[in-house]
Amino acid sequence: MGGMIVQIVAARYPERTRSMVSIMSTSGRLGLPQGKPEALAMLTAQPEGPSREQRVKHGLKLRRAIAGPGFPIPDAELRTFVEKNVDRRWYPEGGARQYLAVIASGDRVEMLKTVKVPTLVLHGEDDPLLPVECGRDVASLVPAAKIETFPGWGHDLPGAFLPTLIDRIVTFCDGK
Repeated sequence: MGGMIVQIVAARYPERTRSMVSIMSTSGRLGLPQGKPEALAMLTAQPEGPSREQRVKHGLKLRRAIAGPGFPIPDAELRTFVEKNVDRRWYPEGGARQYLAVIASGDRVEMLKTVKVPTLVLHGEDDPLLPVECGRDVASLVPAAKIETFPGWGHDLPGAFLPTLIDRIVTFCDGK
């Protein structure tokens, strides 16, 4: 959802935007490829029950459904991450509201054509939620946008991939 928000900010408030990095996002254009059914199903799925362990199990299933194959996260590390998130907050209505906001945001095709700031689009080639064609579409709409796609990267931020991602963003923002 962050990529969609930054697109709107860059288009509507150019005086407040120096550059845009759109990560794992889409234009909302009708007809773009859909995500894998198991990843899409997780957007509305709920835990089997209210216990902490049931919420953790659900979180693990979600993370595995949206992850890419190129950066596997060891089970213990993934469990620690999910447990921390479950313990930090649990508000299922929030996820449902975010999903509805994404759907309601609609098509940003014409809006993206008005973006004037330097733009970098980063997208995983193995994103099961928003296929790479969605990122390519964003890059094709924003004048002079640069795009980088990465094999094995899904719709997640695995620790092993973060140094690469940070390097690309910092280099872009430094104007190199």
